[in-house]
Amino acid sequence: MKTPTLLAALLASLAAPAFAVEQSITLTQTGNDNQATLNQSDGRANTVEQLQRGDGNRTTLEQRQAFGAQARIEQTSSGNGLQIVQQGSNQQIAVTQLEDGNHFADLSQIGGGAGNSLELEQRGNAASAYLHQAGDLNVYSVRQAGFGGNELRATATGDGNRLTVEQRSGGVAEVVQTGNGNAVQLTQNVSFAGGSATLRQQGADNSVQADQLTSRYRSALALTQTGNANQATLSQRAGFSDITFSQQGNDNELSATQTGLEARITGTSAGDANQASFVQSGVRVEAEIQQQGNGNLASITQDTVPDSFSGASAMISQTGDAHSAMIDQVGSTARITQSGFGNQATIQQR
Repeated sequence: MKTPTLLAALLASLAAPAFAVEQSITLTQTGNDNQATLNQSDGRANTVEQLQRGDGNRTTLEQRQAFGAQARIEQTSSGNGLQIVQQGSNQQIAVTQLEDGNHFADLSQIGGGAGNSLELEQRGNAASAYLHQAGDLNVYSVRQAGFGGNELRATATGDGNRLTVEQRSGGVAEVVQTGNGNAVQLTQNVSFAGGSATLRQQGADNSVQADQLTSRYRSALALTQTGNANQATLSQRAGFSDITFSQQGNDNELSATQTGLEARITGTSAGDANQASFVQSGVRVEAEIQQQGNGNLASITQDTVPDSFSGASAMISQTGDAHSAMIDQVGSTARITQSGFGNQATIQQR
C-alpha cells in the first residue's frame, strides 16, 4: 500500500523546480556595437560576470526567481547601454561604465529580497541612470563623474532603503523613497553648468543630507518629507542657490546653509515639534518659512553686503502653540507673524 505513495513523492520531486542548481555566466566582448542578452531563472547563487570593451555595446540581463543572484558588469569606451532586472532575494548588482561617457544604465531589483545592494559607477560625459528597488534592507551607492549632462532617477519602495549619490560636473538627480527607515545622502560637486536635485520621502524615520557645490552656476534643491521623525540637513555653495521644502509629520528637523551671490529658501512645516534653522550669506538673500503645529522653532541668520541694493529679506509665520522665532540679519526687511500661545519673537538688525 505504500508503493504508490513513494512513487508519487518521487515524481513530484522530479517535477519540482531545481532551486539547488547554481548558474554561472562569464562573457567578454571586445569591439564596437556588440549585443548581449543574458537570462537566468530559478536556481541559487546565480552569478553573471561580463566585460565589454568598445563603443555602442548593449547588454540585457534578467535574473528571476533566484535565491542569491549576483551581477558584475563592466563597460568601457562610450555610448554603452545596460538593462538589468533581478527578481528574488539576496541580490547584488555592481556596474562600472568607464571612459568617454554617454552611458545608459537601467537597473531594477524586485521582490522581498532582504540584503539587496546596488552599486553603480559611471565615468564620462552625459551619463544616465535609472534605478528601482522594491524589497527590504536595500542599499544604493551611485557615482557619476563626468563633464556635464549627468542624470539620475531613483525610486525605492520597501523598508530600510538607503541611497548615497555623488555627481560631478553638471548633474540632475531625482530620488523618490516610500517606506520606513529610508536615508538619502546626496553630494553634487557640479562646477560645470550647475545642478539640481529633487528628493521625496514618505514613511517614518527618514533622513536627508544634501550638499551642492556649483561654483558660479545655479543650484536648486526641492525637498518633500511626509512621515514621522524626518530630518534634513541641506547645504548650498553656488553663485545662485534655491531651496524649496515641505514637511508634514511629527518631530521633523530642518537646517539649511546657503552661500553665494544670490540665495533663496522657502517652505512649509506642518506637524508637531518641528524645527527650522537657516543661515544665508551673499549679496541678495531671501528666506521664508511657514510653520503649523505645536512646539515649533524657527531661526534665520542672514549676512549680506551692507548698503547693497537688494540686501536681505526674512519672514517667519507660525500658527500653533509655544512657538519661538528669531531673525538676525545684516539687511533690510524682517517680518514675524505668530498666532497661538506662548510665542516668542526676537529680531536683530545690524
